[in-house]
Amino acid sequence: MYRVEFDDEFLYVIQKGQDILIPLENIKEVDIKSVSGVYGVELFNAKQFGKTFYFKPSLLYPFNYKKKDALVNVLRSNINKALEKKQHFQANALHS
Repeated sequence: MYRVEFDDEFLYVIQKGQDILIPLENIKEVDIKSVSGVYGVELFNAKQFGKTFYFKPSLLYPFNYKKKDALVNVLRSNINKALEKKQHFQANALHS
């Protein structure tokens, strides 16, 4: 299980040696997996972690779930915005 933070463009996976940046447009979905507050993040392109990895927004999740669920909803909103901005090119389009 990982500790994560996010902004408008990236999900930051906090690790001891090195943080990992995941572009929000690479995230397929974020779903709660247990009543103790474990969330699963499913990726479109699985390079660093595999297809799914897990995080817990707070060790006190059962007591502050409203605040942490609202924060995860902001993450979901940022993911949706990133997916809308993602450019789609035709396979035969010329790029300059």
